[in-house]
Amino acid sequence: MPATLISNDAQEIREFANRFGGQVIAKALTPASWAGEGIQFHTYSKRIRPEDMEASSIESAPAIFQQYIEKAFELRVTIMGDTFITAVLHSQSTDYGRDDWRLDQAGLKVTQGELPGALQNKLTQLMRKLGLVYGAADLIVTPAGEFVFLEVNEAGQFLWVERFCPEIPMLDCFTQFLLSRNPRFRYEEPAAPLRVRDYRAAEATFLKRFSAEELSRAYSANRPSLEPDKDGAAMRSVE
Repeated sequence: MPATLISNDAQEIREFANRFGGQVIAKALTPASWAGEGIQFHTYSKRIRPEDMEASSIESAPAIFQQYIEKAFELRVTIMGDTFITAVLHSQSTDYGRDDWRLDQAGLKVTQGELPGALQNKLTQLMRKLGLVYGAADLIVTPAGEFVFLEVNEAGQFLWVERFCPEIPMLDCFTQFLLSRNPRFRYEEPAAPLRVRDYRAAEATFLKRFSAEELSRAYSANRPSLEPDKDGAAMRSVE
């Protein structure tokens, strides 16, 4: 895992960056998004230099700073029980997504990959220690072939992987995982797996049977409302 600092102390962050020749990447501690006129903005990871670190902007909120790791490519490993599905993200072949592949999704190529057995065993141990049966792990593979672990997200998204690479049966695997109720689930791909594209096509065909007004009315009728708890300290969903 890369050397990591969480701070909003400008001097501390500069000293941290200088340890790595100024090669650090900044990540938001809490992701944020906001809307402008006809456009949405999101926070992404960005490589920064010590001279870019103005105290006034850094001290306004803490952020995550990490040693920058050169990439050959990246891995998204989706773990369901004892099943590991590995997607290779060729981020270094994009124009704008070399530091954060999400910035150039149009140019991103995703292919199916496979983890070395030793690394899979380490991730299995981590999942057991954390008490997780599902997780989405992000890793970097360096030009020298070294695997660098970044994080495991216990609620990471997964269907986007199949959207980029339809050969990876994410939806079918997850559906079987849920139905199995087995924390040691092992996926066996059927001859005709459930595909995201087929589900979307069936959904679109079904929705065409209803008018926009009917859909809006059904959504409003089934949307849960929120009301304060009796002590006023929390919100709960009311069916």
